Amino acid sequence: MRRRHPPSLAHVCGTEGDPQNLAVQKRKLREAGAIVVGSNAAAARLAGITVRELREAMDNELMLGYDREADVLYLSFGEPQKGMEYVEVGNDIVLRVHPQTRRIVGVTIIDFAKHFSTPAVPAKLPVAGEFVLTEG
Repeated sequence: MRRRHPPSLAHVCGTEGDPQNLAVQKRKLREAGAIVVGSNAAAARLAGITVRELREAMDNELMLGYDREADVLYLSFGEPQKGMEYVEVGNDIVLRVHPQTRRIVGVTIIDFAKHFSTPAVPAKLPVAGEFVLTEG
């Protein structure tokens, strides 16, 4: 299993004439997987962006729910949200779309067992995206 670790940020002070040699130290840090930047301020800015992206990724984790009695599968990216638009895209498949961003925030599949209990061609949706494995 691939593990994702938070990135390490570094800024190295010094010159090529220092005993530890600036270029050598930067190379060692990069080889160890660190992101080496030109200043402490740049490291702080990058850290702020990284934390924001991690927070957004956590808010968009895929959540699944299945109502056996109604035979409905619910997929939601992050906590389900109110006020979304509903777009029917196929036989019993409904997308929940954020009205301002037009991002898909969920998928509802009605009569799930009826559609997916036999080995048939998988349903295709008119959307593009990617799933990213998060550590957990």
